[in-house]
Amino acid sequence: MGAKYQKGLDKTKEFLKSHGALTIREVCEKAEIEAKDADILINRFNKRRGRLHVSYDRGQMWNKEEAIKAFTSAGYPQATEKYNEAEVYYTLNMVYSDFYPMYRENLRSYIDHAYLFLTDKDYKGRYSKAKWYARK
Repeated sequence: MGAKYQKGLDKTKEFLKSHGALTIREVCEKAEIEAKDADILINRFNKRRGRLHVSYDRGQMWNKEEAIKAFTSAGYPQATEKYNEAEVYYTLNMVYSDFYPMYRENLRSYIDHAYLFLTDKDYKGRYSKAKWYARK
């Protein structure tokens, strides 16, 4: 019985399955792969697909390093007196998971939303807003 993939493609498949969409998109851009083809790769191999019912729990989009990199690349500080790196990581993935139907593949919208959540001037709780939300 022959191999399922061409020789050498097993490593590519494992890379696609084990990395977040942001990393895959960056690699595709460096390889000059068109955005529509990168979307096909991400949708085919990335396990973070929505369910076929109302819940859109898509799980983690970014690992901690990717989340911090995306957040700071958008011009936001990676930590302030209101939030730390772990809260950026948590909040960015929470926003992705909960608001996918609204933002789809618009990565900047997830980042902006996470920043607004983390710096909410109306929140006056005992903990940071991300920690309070995680404890609910």
